[in-house]
Amino acid sequence: MKKILKKLMDEYKFCCIHADADDTVKFSYGKVIGLDDYFAALSMVSPDGVYDGVQLLLIDDIVYAERSVGYDGKMAKLMKSRGYVHAAPTVEADDILQWGLEYAMKNRKIVSVEFENSKIIDVSGFVEEIDGEMCRLSTVDEYGEAEGVSYFEKCRITNLCIDTEDEQRLLRLVDEELRSMG
Repeated sequence: MKKILKKLMDEYKFCCIHADADDTVKFSYGKVIGLDDYFAALSMVSPDGVYDGVQLLLIDDIVYAERSVGYDGKMAKLMKSRGYVHAAPTVEADDILQWGLEYAMKNRKIVSVEFENSKIIDVSGFVEEIDGEMCRLSTVDEYGEAEGVSYFEKCRITNLCIDTEDEQRLLRLVDEELRSMG
């Protein structure tokens, strides 16, 4: 799969990434913007044709990738009508997960983290510290309120979303004081 993802990244074209073996119809749409031995970084586009953040996926979890003329055409129309602007950062790193955590911490972006392929968002919040393999996250609830602190090992992360519509919504709910801490 890594070879295919590298080809898609080099071509810098939109594609569908299917990463749910239990529901192979479900996919993320975007461009592969980073790759290492374990993770792929995907700059995503929402089904409505707007920038939808960055998702870091374990390569081993990716079932298949595809390019679809019909879907690409549909998305091109939606993106044009919505004034799509590619807002994803440039990824120049040998460790995609480390890059994502550092990017989110430096830019005060909310992240959503899935652990151990749980298929749910286990925690959401601001990355406050990365110390070797350990991370500290100031968590926020669905209302944008401070919830507490989570500590975890990076090796437990199987999916990391940065600045997607869900995180952007949470960020709008977070009060200014919490947003600027760090």
